[in-house]
Amino acid sequence: MPLPISHLDDEQTIRPAAILVVDDDATVCRTIATFLKSKNYQVTTLRDGSEALTLLEHQTFDLVFLDLMMPETSGIKVLKNIREKYSPLQLPVIMLTVSEDVTDIVVSFEAGANDYIIKPGTLPVMIARIETQLALKSMNDTMSEHRRNLEREVINKEVAYELARANLESEMDTRIETEKALHISEKKFEDLYNNTPAVYMKLNARGQIISVNRFGAYLLGYERSELLKQSITELYHRDDRNLARQYIRETIDDPRRLHRWELRKITKSGEAMMMRETVRMLEEYDGKTTLVMVSVDVSTPNKSELTLQ
Repeated sequence: MPLPISHLDDEQTIRPAAILVVDDDATVCRTIATFLKSKNYQVTTLRDGSEALTLLEHQTFDLVFLDLMMPETSGIKVLKNIREKYSPLQLPVIMLTVSEDVTDIVVSFEAGANDYIIKPGTLPVMIARIETQLALKSMNDTMSEHRRNLEREVINKEVAYELARANLESEMDTRIETEKALHISEKKFEDLYNNTPAVYMKLNARGQIISVNRFGAYLLGYERSELLKQSITELYHRDDRNLARQYIRETIDDPRRLHRWELRKITKSGEAMMMRETVRMLEEYDGKTTLVMVSVDVSTPNKSELTLQ
């Protein structure tokens, strides 16, 4: 098969794509590296998130496979550091996770992941997702290199004027293609967010609802706009509200782990539902604290099969 080309290097020679695999499980690293090398990719493996960030300061890669859950520096923290320097098109990141927890997947997309694979996964699917991300990156790199070459050709005012117009067209083409790529990722996240058969909410530090997915509002019997700015505790059964306040406070006090509990929520029509809830505290880029809450109705098995009309 042809080499998985990333782009031309400074000597204008073709090189295969360089991939960094970061996972604290040595077996996972070895399995992925062996498979990718058999497909002519250049592969580097590391088992620590901090080491990965250090290496990325000194070495260029075309794609990163990143384990979500690592003991020292978490995958989300590594991903956020990467996104401070590289956009999703400049350095694609595919998250690796053993969990099918919707919260983990959504948090990964919110932090800037391009895609995710649930381990152990299938190797052909892995290659398909790699090639998709590398194709988008290659398109972006090619347009950027083309723009730089045009800039180097400016030798006088007349040429500068013509190149300015060419650059504008090139930048517009790049913007259109970039927006197409971002739209695909945003559409994937939007579909996952709105149609997951669970109540997905974000809360501020005061426990007010600042966002809710479409299915979640539907399951509770509300319009989404009716839930915004409402206190989350008002949705619980009155006998469970004190426990809800206690659990939310414990989540804020211990942000390093997922918190889970089961409490009753009340629909707009007054129906009680026993909800199994998974909650995690996040710190946004602006320093504000938010809580991500995913709730699944476990009182009636058929509720998980509801579909939106």
